[in-house]
Amino acid sequence: MHSHLPEYDVVIVGARCSGAALGAFLAERGVRTLILDSDALPSDMKMSTHFMQPRGLDVLDELGVGNVARDMAPPIKRQALVADSYKVVTRYPHDRSGRGTRRFKTDALLQAAASAAGAEIRDRHKVVDLIRDGERVVGVVVRTPQGHERIYSDLVVGADGQNSKVARLVNAKKYWTYRNERGAYWS
Repeated sequence: MHSHLPEYDVVIVGARCSGAALGAFLAERGVRTLILDSDALPSDMKMSTHFMQPRGLDVLDELGVGNVARDMAPPIKRQALVADSYKVVTRYPHDRSGRGTRRFKTDALLQAAASAAGAEIRDRHKVVDLIRDGERVVGVVVRTPQGHERIYSDLVVGADGQNSKVARLVNAKKYWTYRNERGAYWS
């Protein structure tokens, strides 16, 4: 058993849409939550989709920031996806729509919601290792502008994207993988 008491119930690695939203929901319920991100926030993700489906806006409503997100971009009531000779058109019901906001704006909204709910957010904190007690992860080692720091928690969540450092450090098995030979670009 490790000798350090956990400083947090949960440490979430990644302060973007999934990490910040999870942090907000946990903090609202009284969970001592720390959200870490390696970048200086807010920062943009230029190669990420900026489109929010209606259900995504519902989640923002649950966090109290849906109307702010709706004010950032006009409603998208219909969209078409064309690939080679195939075309798929999506039409949303009259009371539903999507939005296309830049990620740094949406992520900043979610980070503000998490902070308002009581989560602590630290940017420029890059996870470099995990702290273990036997096979159990009990915290993270981060590189900060001031040096290295050890942070203890009951649970560590990797919300740090497709090439997750947390997943690599725990040797998580990959599933549902495929070779992607195409990219999509929005204009």
